[in-house]
Amino acid sequence: MAESNKPGDVALFGRMMASLPTVNVDAAVQMAHAISVNALQQEFDFFTAVDDLGASDDQGADHIGETGYNSSTYYRFTTVDTVQLEKNLGTKEQLAEITQAFAEAFVKAIPTGHQNAFAAHSLPAAVMVVVRNGQPVSLVDAFESPIAPKNGKSLLENAVIKLDTHWADLTKMYGEKSVVFKGIVTRAQLAKQLENLANCEKPSVEDLLKDAIAAAFPGAN
Repeated sequence: MAESNKPGDVALFGRMMASLPTVNVDAAVQMAHAISVNALQQEFDFFTAVDDLGASDDQGADHIGETGYNSSTYYRFTTVDTVQLEKNLGTKEQLAEITQAFAEAFVKAIPTGHQNAFAAHSLPAAVMVVVRNGQPVSLVDAFESPIAPKNGKSLLENAVIKLDTHWADLTKMYGEKSVVFKGIVTRAQLAKQLENLANCEKPSVEDLLKDAIAAAFPGAN
């Protein structure tokens, strides 16, 4: 992806080879497991499998099983250490390009497993980007208590309210000196729920990522 010491994917996600430790690379990306913001209700998809070439007197299923699934709303978090990424790449060239490509992929990424059975192709209802110096900060604690439809508002609306409130609480407690840029984009109905983050709302994901990259890499093409 870039003419440098490491290809872009290795520079982002690292590499570990026990038999050849000299080629190990520390990852620049940290990825949290997605968690449901609401109380998870597990469902089960029952299925059977049979042998098409079985004998005529061989009746019944060859295999019976079930697949667990749910329809929860998830919070996902990732962070990119741009200092480590530059070290891995060995150059500043394409640093902004690779970071933006990762950010776009993270927003649009959808798991491929069991898609023929579940067709899970939903895009995020809200996307927030923060560029800061020093330690990254996850907002996962906003969902310590399960979110639910309440007071005439949907689950998504209440989730956005909790995210907005949690950001304000952290800002009041720790300040924003380390924050270089913050921005958020949500669906129109959800944007009405923003109070503390309303002043950093962006019109689209494209604009959000463009402004974030410009803040993270001043002067980058």
